Amino acid sequence: AVWVPPQEIREVRRLLQYRFKLVQHQARCKNQVKAILRRYDYNIGQIKNAGSVLRALEHLNVGAADEAMLVSAARLLASLETERESVEVEIARRLERHPEAKALLSIPGVGIVTAAAIWAWIGDPRRFRTSKQVASYAGLDPSVHQSGQTYYHGKVSKNGNRLLRTILIEAAQVVARYDRGTLGQFYRRKSLHIGCRKAIVALARKLVVVGWKILLTGEPYRDQVVAKTRRKQIALQRMTQREPVCSGEDSPAIRRGLDPSSVYGGQGMQALT
Repeated sequence: AVWVPPQEIREVRRLLQYRFKLVQHQARCKNQVKAILRRYDYNIGQIKNAGSVLRALEHLNVGAADEAMLVSAARLLASLETERESVEVEIARRLERHPEAKALLSIPGVGIVTAAAIWAWIGDPRRFRTSKQVASYAGLDPSVHQSGQTYYHGKVSKNGNRLLRTILIEAAQVVARYDRGTLGQFYRRKSLHIGCRKAIVALARKLVVVGWKILLTGEPYRDQVVAKTRRKQIALQRMTQREPVCSGEDSPAIRRGLDPSSVYGGQGMQALT
C-alpha cells in the first residue's frame, strides 16, 4: 500500500518549501545589494542582513539612485527575515510535539530545520527496509550505468526530493567544517580518497540514514555531544514560546516586519528614511 503522510507531516513539508522560497528571495536580494556595492569597492562579505546594508550606507557616499535601491533592499531584507523566522516558529512547534523527531537534534550539524526536513520526508520510517532505500529517497544514491556486463557508479541520482537533499548537503557542510567527532572523522577520511565534494555527498547520505535509524528506534544519536544537543533543545523550546503567527496586519510578525527597529538593533525607521 502507498503510504499517505498525515496532515501534520504535509503541513511541515509545505512550511519547509515556503521557507526555502523566502531564503532564495533573501539570497537574490543580497546579490543585488552586493552588485551595487562592488562599484564602490565595498567589502561585500560584510553584507549579511538589513542592518549591514544600512551600515554600508553610513560609510559610503553613494549616488541618489543607488541609495534608493539600497534602502529598498534593506526594507525587503528586514521583512523577509521576519517572515522566515515566523515560518521557522511554526516548524519548531510541530517538531516539538514529537519526541522521535526531537531526537534528531542529537545528530551533530542537525538543527531545527534539518531535523524537521528529515522527519517530514521520511515520515513513517518503517516504510523503508534498507539504508539504500532511504538514500535513494533523498536522491543521494549513486547513479548506475551499464555497459555490457560492467556497471559504473556515477554522480548522485538526484531522483529523490530536491529540498531534502539540499538541506542535507548544507548540514553536511556544517559537520565537515566543525565536527570533531565520528561524523567529522568520517568526512575527513572519505575526502582523502574521493575528494571533498563527493565526501560531502557521502556525509549527507550518512546523515539521512542516521536520522532514519533514530526515527525507527526513538533513541538519540549514540555519539552525540550531550551539551550541544541540550543547547539545541533549549533553542527549540524558546522558539516555540514566541508569539504565534496571526493573519492580517495585526500579526506580530507583520508588525515586526513593518517596524525595522525590531530587526536593526534599535536603529529604527529613521535609519531607512
